[in-house]
Amino acid sequence: MIDVLPEMEYVPFYNLISNWKKIGDEIHRQDLASFKFFWDRMRKEIEEGTAPHSWGKGFVQSDYGKHGIDEIQAIYTAYPLLSPQADK
Repeated sequence: MIDVLPEMEYVPFYNLISNWKKIGDEIHRQDLASFKFFWDRMRKEIEEGTAPHSWGKGFVQSDYGKHGIDEIQAIYTAYPLLSPQADK
């Protein structure tokens, strides 16, 4: 329901009877864990000197923080470039 009518987030009664926030938080936790796996793998490969040359490697090595991007935002931004699908 919240996907179709996002304004429902601001209806107190709906928040009392629905567990959409709990479900959303769990989905986010699982997504972040999956995305972080590839981020951590790239960081490890960079440290070991085995990371292939790629935009994803450059992004991980960049100073993204100086542009106001925190690590979670960086992980979500870089994921398509770090995942196995990016190798194809």
